[in-house]
Amino acid sequence: MNFNLVVKLFLISIIFSILIFSIVKNENHKLAINIMVLIIITGALLGAVGLTLNLIVVEKNYGKMPVSTVQGEIVEDYRHIALSEEVKYEFLTDKYYLTFPCKGMYSIGDILAGIGVVMAFSTMGNVVLLAKSKRI
Repeated sequence: MNFNLVVKLFLISIIFSILIFSIVKNENHKLAINIMVLIIITGALLGAVGLTLNLIVVEKNYGKMPVSTVQGEIVEDYRHIALSEEVKYEFLTDKYYLTFPCKGMYSIGDILAGIGVVMAFSTMGNVVLLAKSKRI
């Protein structure tokens, strides 16, 4: 796994944690718990939608994810094929170049799944920490 990616996702989780702790700092614990449950469910749904979108494009392209070329590099291995005219559902392929959280090609499904995982797991971690400290 890419260390740079792990560090950036960890920092995003910390920011998310600070937001949740600021909600819990308020005396309305019932509202805080409801918000955290809503965030966990939303994160899980976003992750599931992202994975489903990736599954759809891989299924329609013979078991491989089409990837746009970066600076002329052709990426083909057992999981990827180069983007071409024959590719189905092109808008769902790895064709979006992002530099955050890590430089690379991402699909809409990757982005949604990443956001969902960070939302769900960072919030679940906060729920555990708050429960152990008996703040909720």
